[in-house]
Amino acid sequence: MEYPDIQGDISVRYVFNGTRGVAILRGQITDKNAETLAVNQNVWFSFTRKDDDYFLESDNVASSGGGTTIHPLLARTLPDFYLKSNEPFYFSIIRLNSSTWQFYTSRSPSVFCRR
Repeated sequence: MEYPDIQGDISVRYVFNGTRGVAILRGQITDKNAETLAVNQNVWFSFTRKDDDYFLESDNVASSGGGTTIHPLLARTLPDFYLKSNEPFYFSIIRLNSSTWQFYTSRSPSVFCRR
């Protein structure tokens, strides 16, 4: 991700199991003052699916720091779903072929994923 005053390199891995799942975020964010923050978040969630659309709600959020205070760099770059409990998040996944999917939300550009 790249904003005028923040750059980040974060990967998100979603694991779905029935109506529950977890999002695993790893990477780092750097602001214009060269302050770097390691990102290590696990977000457990419940979800429903309708066709290609996924409707998630965060249940429990844990960071490697273990604290409850949200770092300002995280608050400025990540949606609340990845930071707080009981927050909604919506996205769509479209299968393009046997090994490629398109992932997108209303807030981000498309991401192509391969198996």
